[in-house]
Amino acid sequence: MAQTPKVLDPSLSPAARFGAELRRYRTERRLSLAGLGRSVHVSGDLLGRIEKAERSASPELVASLDATLSANGALLQLAAAVRAPSPTEVQSAVTGVKWAREQNTASGEIRIETPAGQYFRGSSRDALLVPGHHNNGVIELDLGDRHRAFAARRRTQSLIVAAVEQIDRMSHYASSTGRVTDTELSRLPTAYELDDLTLGLLWAVTNLDDDLLDDDANLYDFVSSDADSERISEVAVTLSATSMMWLGSAYCARHILDNADVLTTTPQYWTAEHSGEAASGWLLFRHKLDYLRRTANLTTGSSQPGRTFCLPPAAVTGLAQPDRILLFLAVALMESFGIRVALTSSTDYADVPGFVIDQDGTAIIANWIGGEGVWQIDVCRDRPRFSEFSGAVRQSAQANLLTSASPHARLRTLSEYLAIDWVWTVERCAAIASTGLAGLIRPRSRLLSLAGIERACAFLAARPLDQAY
Repeated sequence: MAQTPKVLDPSLSPAARFGAELRRYRTERRLSLAGLGRSVHVSGDLLGRIEKAERSASPELVASLDATLSANGALLQLAAAVRAPSPTEVQSAVTGVKWAREQNTASGEIRIETPAGQYFRGSSRDALLVPGHHNNGVIELDLGDRHRAFAARRRTQSLIVAAVEQIDRMSHYASSTGRVTDTELSRLPTAYELDDLTLGLLWAVTNLDDDLLDDDANLYDFVSSDADSERISEVAVTLSATSMMWLGSAYCARHILDNADVLTTTPQYWTAEHSGEAASGWLLFRHKLDYLRRTANLTTGSSQPGRTFCLPPAAVTGLAQPDRILLFLAVALMESFGIRVALTSSTDYADVPGFVIDQDGTAIIANWIGGEGVWQIDVCRDRPRFSEFSGAVRQSAQANLLTSASPHARLRTLSEYLAIDWVWTVERCAAIASTGLAGLIRPRSRLLSLAGIERACAFLAARPLDQAY
């Protein structure tokens, strides 16, 4: 009894569309797989697997099939989206994607190596390059069966990168191989284009995730208990710089929240971060989102909590564009909670530690930045010390670069100071807000979350319609 042919769904991928059309041409001409195979000098089994999108046809075989079936170039055109990337396209990815390195030209494998920084030690993600094209607002790509073997050989998270030919350039879009189904992998949102925004997020997530996973047991012990300073000192000597960054941030946040009842008026905060790398914790550390939510509610009357950044021009000049974008998103996240951000460019305050003050002479010192593992933690009413902090806030307010009453106008001014394209950034954030980031990069550490990044992007995308920037 003849076996019923598998029903083909041409909407699944370019390979599936090619296979369905190949079967249609074959059956219209009343040819069996074996009969067509004899005409083009391949086995019927291979043709059957090509029809089911389980194998890809070589350019020579496609040309022979197109001629034998009198397809008049239709199969040639469909096959253009199915082929493996050429060496030229691999090289284009290497030169066109920041931090990409060539790994295996023949198989289309590249590697994205994010750089080390003050805290990050650098990370590496393998990626499989496949051809893709635009179709109805998404990027369609042919996976064949290469991605299964590719993903199976990797212990860490890897990426699928689609190379899409534009009129004047090649663009590249990425997806995590951890996405659930082949159908999801074969259709990427355009929000996942690899550019300074998504690469900055990839840089932060992969570096934080790798190190925090390595140190998970020791760090989670701090989360789940009231670890004292002696226990923290014991743990700290074993931790990476990134894990120390997390631990210092969590310790300072807990110190501020535990002592918040000593503040009698709406607090004003000073942050010591001077880069997106240092500020990435605001976007990705799970405890930071709760901290922002709780401190945003520490208000009296109608006054608004404020947070001051000190970013001298020389500090900004030294930041790469992905680093600047992370810093910008961290400020957007704070503004989304109703925390008004001020910016001073004065070098006089570049070394001021992180603190919180009220208007009645109380200061909470909580600083993990630049202390080489020695954090500054205190609650003081010492007049000279308080005067130093209140003077920094007062003088910075007088020279504040972000003076607009509107948070989105303040953010636009900040984008100009950081030399970030405002319109492009808002459009890219809107795309990410509507799609989410989990399909591109998903942290494995329980200490991390994408919620902060997605909230910042949604806030930027929701700017008032009457403010035409």
